Amino acid sequence: MNIVAFRAALLSAGMFGFGFAAVPAHADPTPECNVGASADSTECGVNSAAGAAGATAVGDNARAVATETVVVGNDAAALGAGGIAIGGNSDGGAFGALATDAAGIALGADSEARQTGAISIGSDGDANGDGAVANGVDAMAVGTDAAATGNSTTAVGGESIATGPGATAYGWRSAAGAERATALGHLSTATGIRSTAVGEAASATGLTSTALGNLAVASDEDAVAIGDAAVSSGFHSTAVGGEAVASGRGAQAFGWQSRATGGLSLAAGHQAVAGGAQATAIGKNANAAQDNSTALGFGATTNAANQVTLGGAGSSVRVGDIAASTAAQTGTISVATVDANGTLGRDTAIIPTLQALQGASTTQGGQIGALQSSSSVQAGQISALQTAQSGMNGRIDTLYDLRDQDRRDLRQGVAAAVAIGSAPMPSEAGRTSYVVNGATFRGEYAVGGSIMHRIGGDTPFAIGGGFSFAGNKNNAFRVGVAGEF
Repeated sequence: MNIVAFRAALLSAGMFGFGFAAVPAHADPTPECNVGASADSTECGVNSAAGAAGATAVGDNARAVATETVVVGNDAAALGAGGIAIGGNSDGGAFGALATDAAGIALGADSEARQTGAISIGSDGDANGDGAVANGVDAMAVGTDAAATGNSTTAVGGESIATGPGATAYGWRSAAGAERATALGHLSTATGIRSTAVGEAASATGLTSTALGNLAVASDEDAVAIGDAAVSSGFHSTAVGGEAVASGRGAQAFGWQSRATGGLSLAAGHQAVAGGAQATAIGKNANAAQDNSTALGFGATTNAANQVTLGGAGSSVRVGDIAASTAAQTGTISVATVDANGTLGRDTAIIPTLQALQGASTTQGGQIGALQSSSSVQAGQISALQTAQSGMNGRIDTLYDLRDQDRRDLRQGVAAAVAIGSAPMPSEAGRTSYVVNGATFRGEYAVGGSIMHRIGGDTPFAIGGGFSFAGNKNNAFRVGVAGEF
């Protein structure tokens, strides 16, 4: 029904229990319907006002002030051309339903549509933005083309969408698409019931899932992803840290680029990986790839199921108080063993063998006593040998000194030979070229230089010489000629 037809129906049908005739009348502060001040306008209700062509105002203090507006309800108002406001004032405020701009639609008590083309449907609804839509009790949409659909929904931001009771979306193109879901951030998405997504393009799609951080993803029930690009895709899984991944059922990953992919696995530390079911990897680059395996420490890596690995290559294992640990031992004592793979074990045969050897050592003790008597004689002989050896040691020391000096001179000589270099052929007769070099060999250093002078004549011919210094009189000289034929 268009505005003119609606007005005619009001004047001919006796709305709200009043009877009246379709005859011109001036507006007044009475509840009866009257022709408004402008052409084709109609006003019904105490102090209602239809102030523009084609406007219709029905209800006490209803105000239709722009062309082709329709207002129904006490204190309702349509202020923009073509606006529709239907709903009374239930909270005692200044307005009932309110459409402030052109083509705005507010339906419901105290519903508000505040920008061009905004649509608010539901009690206390609020649509504030060009093309914004708020559809539901207490729904609020703020921003161009924002849409809040459902009771108590909130959409704030251009093209933001909140769908479902209590859903909340904040940010450009943010989307909260389930009951009580919350999406906060540009392109954030929360589609699981009671899910939460916070951050640029964060995504929480699982039931009661939580994604916090830019590009964070929580895609299964109760999944939690916290950190830049963190991903939690397993049931009840948790990923905390930039680029952390928890994909196994109940998996837990903590630390930058940590990965827990096995069911009920745990990875903690930078690039720690727990790939087996119920595997545990703790420490930077720790890797527990087999079921029920445990890797503890930097670079620790397991290679069998049900295995525990302590530390990586180059690490050692220390007990804080070995004495206290030894004192706490009870029962039969065994010897610890280790295989080529580093797997620990125990040997129960070594201790009895040692005990048998102790008995044999008693007999040997007597034999040793006899040997000690004879050794007294030998001690005198050894003393004489030691005296002779002392003289020999002095001569050996002298040889060592000579060897060290020769080695130094040799290395300095090599460095001097390398440093002496050779100057290039001068570019023309009468010119002199030079070169300066530094050199090192086996810890010794030398500097040197060379010159070359070109003699005139048709055939290129030059005379050159060089010198280098390496210390300790280890110097080198060279002379020579150069030519071309």
